Amino acid sequence: MLEYDTFSHWEETLNGRKFMVYAGPTFVIYNETNDCLAQLNDQRAELAVQSCTIPKLRDEALSNWVENVDKQYVQATIVKQLRGVNYVYCHPGYITVENEKKDLRL
Repeated sequence: MLEYDTFSHWEETLNGRKFMVYAGPTFVIYNETNDCLAQLNDQRAELAVQSCTIPKLRDEALSNWVENVDKQYVQATIVKQLRGVNYVYCHPGYITVENEKKDLRL
């Protein structure tokens, strides 16, 4: 059982830039043997009792991104920490750290 902690992000489209937020399930189940990833139906369960047995399944609900129309909450830079590591998302791909501009594009 895994918990999604997604980055909201900017997306370039033919109609201009859109700020996208994740609207899919928070908890997922992953079966490494089958490479199967599916939403977890009961998020309150401490023990996942459902199975993920279809090889290479990617549940479409996990790709549920929607445009954030509330511009008040749009951020250019987002920082999240996981196990002592900082993950940085910034648009358009640059951040300034100690007065030095860093290119974060891959």
